[in-house]
Amino acid sequence: MFTFRLIPLRPLMLLAFACFVATPAAAQKKNTAAASNTSNQAKALTQERDALKQELDELRQEYAELSRQLDEANAQREQAVAARDQLETTLRENQSGGQSLLKELQQTKNDLRNSNNRVESLEKEIASLRTKVDDAANPRGGALVQLGPDILPAKCLNLRRMTPSVKRVSGVVVVNCLINELGEPVDVRLIQGLPGDETEWVLKAHEACLEAAKRLAFEPATTLDGSVRLKIWQGVGFLLN
Repeated sequence: MFTFRLIPLRPLMLLAFACFVATPAAAQKKNTAAASNTSNQAKALTQERDALKQELDELRQEYAELSRQLDEANAQREQAVAARDQLETTLRENQSGGQSLLKELQQTKNDLRNSNNRVESLEKEIASLRTKVDDAANPRGGALVQLGPDILPAKCLNLRRMTPSVKRVSGVVVVNCLINELGEPVDVRLIQGLPGDETEWVLKAHEACLEAAKRLAFEPATTLDGSVRLKIWQGVGFLLN
């Protein structure tokens, strides 16, 4: 004979309600943490953008001030030229003009020389500042140049640490790296592989060297005086053993 037993419904209902409430609460907590992380990243990016914008504005203001000074120096030079020409004309018309005119002419020539020097100095400052403004507005700008005697090549800083470990092969692999003005390899190409047949182990070694080249760090190539950073293609050799 079977006996049926009734199960109280109230505890089951309370348990189901607790599960229903707990699950949305956990999901809401996770969503809140993700939103907070995204907000912090956006805030950091906004601050970095504002700092770069402020630096660019300051460089542009400095550029405008130097341009104003250059205009003034050019105006002074033109005045000095006009005064010199007038004095020379007067001196020619008055051969017996005396020492005073000669001294005044010499002083005017000195003023002109000083004005020329000032103009040249300002032009150099403006050229340098124009480069800084261009770099601030476009940090990765710059034309690709060929490595030559007038260029200091890029210097690899972590070649030994990045050289891959390989099996069953040895030799030298040369990878051509396109190194930008920040010393970053932005493109890599294999230009000299291991000698012999392209076995599975040789191909793996070539691929390992290409991947390692992407993680190299360089001091960028520069002009001989080190004043201008350059973007170049440069070979890097990996000694595998």
